[in-house]
Amino acid sequence: MKKTLILFGSARKKGHTMSMVKLLTEHLAGKSKVELVDCYRLKNISPCMDCRRCWEVKECAIHDDMDDIYKKLEEADSIIMAAPSYFHSVPAPMKLVLDRCQVYWAKAVRRDMTDQKQRTGAILLTGGAPAFPEQFVSEIAPLKCLLDDLNAQCLDVITISDSDHKTLSDYPDAMERIRTLAETL
Repeated sequence: MKKTLILFGSARKKGHTMSMVKLLTEHLAGKSKVELVDCYRLKNISPCMDCRRCWEVKECAIHDDMDDIYKKLEEADSIIMAAPSYFHSVPAPMKLVLDRCQVYWAKAVRRDMTDQKQRTGAILLTGGAPAFPEQFVSEIAPLKCLLDDLNAQCLDVITISDSDHKTLSDYPDAMERIRTLAETL
């Protein structure tokens, strides 16, 4: 059975981002083993200290709970990143995890580009503000780059705006895209 890893970056366990995740996991039921990493509730993750050890070996110099996340990332067939937008970025606890994924970017420096299996991925984002042009650009760019570093083809980027006033059910197109994503994964 395929494994789907969801990196969840919301402070709100029952918020709009989780609504998107739940819809996805409901449609993945029986098709994929789903594991959710709740970035907000991780207790022992240190920030990247830019020591550049990962430029030499495929390993982080810091050994903490991120070691378990590395293992989950390595085992995953699909990687979903789901987060709200906090001042045009993913929330800090999720950013902490993303920064520690430098070890995957560093494969270009180490020249071991072929050691990862091919994966699929997707991005789910929510924003409290009413929709405006390029609302999610600064969140999407680093998340797509991480998927690329993990050899994960980004199948879709699904966003909902105005979540301060609307719910996922106000976005039938987004709901259909999430269902389609689950079928594709």
